[in-house]
Amino acid sequence: MGKTICLDLDGVVADLVGSINKELDVRGMSDFDYADWVISPYEDDLTREIFGSRVFWRNLKPFVDSWYAVNDWWGSGHDVFFVTARYSDAAIRWARPWLDMWGFQYSDLFFAEMGDKSEMVKRLGADVMVEDNPYEVVALRDAGIDALLMRAWYNSEFWEDLPCVGSLLEVVVDA
Repeated sequence: MGKTICLDLDGVVADLVGSINKELDVRGMSDFDYADWVISPYEDDLTREIFGSRVFWRNLKPFVDSWYAVNDWWGSGHDVFFVTARYSDAAIRWARPWLDMWGFQYSDLFFAEMGDKSEMVKRLGADVMVEDNPYEVVALRDAGIDALLMRAWYNSEFWEDLPCVGSLLEVVVDA
């Protein structure tokens, strides 16, 4: 019997940081610190403008290793669910078409509020969850879920305290 794998989308499967960097470069803001954007529900005019753009979400690139890992798990008989916290209408509308456009094989996609993913992940019966938000990882682990932190520059202060991976290819899923 296969395992149930839950994955956050942005920062785990989709290269959100790469797309944000491109947007800020175009605006001449390459030194802007946007760490709060990826680990807390943060909104100002700039985030609403960027994250409200259909073009931004359509043009996200996947991490190549995530594509291989997800499709390998799926092909090996595991259930793969995406559990993500996206806020803008454009981000939500583009999630499923984006996954399909890039050829990801998956069981389903769910949206949860930031900080409330543990209930959904628990209902799905996840054997493991990979997340880039350290606060989500702590909440998931407190709820008894095996959660791993995807390493990123904005969560480096948590690398010593939480179990981490640098790639989905490092996640061991035994049948």
